[in-house]
Amino acid sequence: MMDNQGMSSPSDRLPGSVTSSEPGPEDLAVLAGYGQWADKGEAVSGYRVTIMSARTSYQVGEHIRVVHLCESTSAENLLYVMGPKAVWSEYLDGELATSRPPPGEDGLVPGLYDGRALPGPGVDTNYDVTVYRLERPGRHQVQWRPGANRSNVLWFDVA
Repeated sequence: MMDNQGMSSPSDRLPGSVTSSEPGPEDLAVLAGYGQWADKGEAVSGYRVTIMSARTSYQVGEHIRVVHLCESTSAENLLYVMGPKAVWSEYLDGELATSRPPPGEDGLVPGLYDGRALPGPGVDTNYDVTVYRLERPGRHQVQWRPGANRSNVLWFDVA
């Protein structure tokens, strides 16, 4: 697949495919467990990004849904809560799986934004869900890397 600049897209290099969608009821149930989720991303400059999934074992070709959230850890860091927003800079097995953010954006703080913004601390769950369909069995990892932030790493076993 070629992007608008004639370059191959990240999905051409991956062992499967990735798409995005709005969160469904099953995704919202996963997000509701964030308070008890043990493996969260590290806080960097007042933000913590975390990815979650309903399970860690899948069959080849089965859809793997990854949900995203951004936590503001201080009152100075706004949450841009309108969405769902695109997930920029997510990596599968160390390879870029989604697009990088547009110039002027870092993946968490939009360059142009005409929506509701809330002061922290708080959590924003209004992000697209990335959906992976892996065709290669084995152990796979996903990590979201918007700007200077790094999420936790999700590991998936695909049989």
